[in-house]
Amino acid sequence: MLVALETGKVDMVLSAMTPTATREKSVDFSKVYYKAGQNFIINKSDEGVYKDKDSFKGKKVGVQTGSLQADLLKQQVPEAQSLGLARCPI
Repeated sequence: MLVALETGKVDMVLSAMTPTATREKSVDFSKVYYKAGQNFIINKSDEGVYKDKDSFKGKKVGVQTGSLQADLLKQQVPEAQSLGLARCPI
């Protein structure tokens, strides 16, 4: 997404673009206007299986490739298998 923005293929990125020090060197971010915690989305039928992040040890977890959430999973639940979800093509 950042390459598409920098090369003019897109005019704006509306989601899944978390500010980092490196990214802030080449693009302008809006002021953070909404703050929320990080959450997992699970099937309703698995409600009792997953109590906290440690419940995902040894499990397959889908995350958006290159996202903050992918980094957090690697840092906080390294025993989980990260399955990268492809971004929409431009």
